[in-house]
Amino acid sequence: MIIVLYANTGESLKKAFSYIEHQHAGLSDHVNLSRIGDIELRIAQLNQIPDRKTERRVTVVSNPQTGRELALLRGMGAVVCHQYGALSPLYTTEIKISPLHDLHYLPHLTFSGLPGHVFTVDELLSECKVKHRKFRQRAK
Repeated sequence: MIIVLYANTGESLKKAFSYIEHQHAGLSDHVNLSRIGDIELRIAQLNQIPDRKTERRVTVVSNPQTGRELALLRGMGAVVCHQYGALSPLYTTEIKISPLHDLHYLPHLTFSGLPGHVFTVDELLSECKVKHRKFRQRAK
């Protein structure tokens, strides 16, 4: 399973990934392409993400920077998740939220008073698994 996390800060991203990593100990990877400037190298790296068919193995991709990367990940069945709140500068004409498909989250395990479409990170992981199963069934 591939989860794309958009986070407003590195701390938020680390909190969310740490939870996912803890839940999938030994079966999680983090792909952070922010230090790779060449789009072709970033695309090549994304194409090498292993084992997309199971939700036991989780690859988290943080903050894809171009519409091309995001489209590739969506085509692979990635579940795209956006941190709830003010939009970061990553959101441009290329990077958009898909209201019908994407999820919103806060990088906390508990939080009261959230709107119904916003998940805590533990709820987010569960929702990602459901979306991944549905994608896998459609792909058969």
